[in-house]
Amino acid sequence: MGEYYNKHVPTEDRSCPCGEPLQSCDHILTACPTYKDQHQILKKASEDLVTSDILSTKDGIEALIQFLRATNAFKKQNPPAPPEVPPVPQ
Repeated sequence: MGEYYNKHVPTEDRSCPCGEPLQSCDHILTACPTYKDQHQILKKASEDLVTSDILSTKDGIEALIQFLRATNAFKKQNPPAPPEVPPVPQ
């Protein structure tokens, strides 16, 4: 997330893959064209995609869970592969 990286890891890219200069929670939940189709899930809880409604109501949280499952949003893209662990001899 660009907001986090901007504050804590300034060497990390903070832009959104869609071209927005700063990837934020609000951007992903309400405006990012990458998730345009999945925003319909969130609109069931907040027709106008108001972030505070999504994050503070039961319907909003349920819609957010569905949105996250459908999109994998908020996960770091292309994380490094975990180190290989040699098999344990038996």
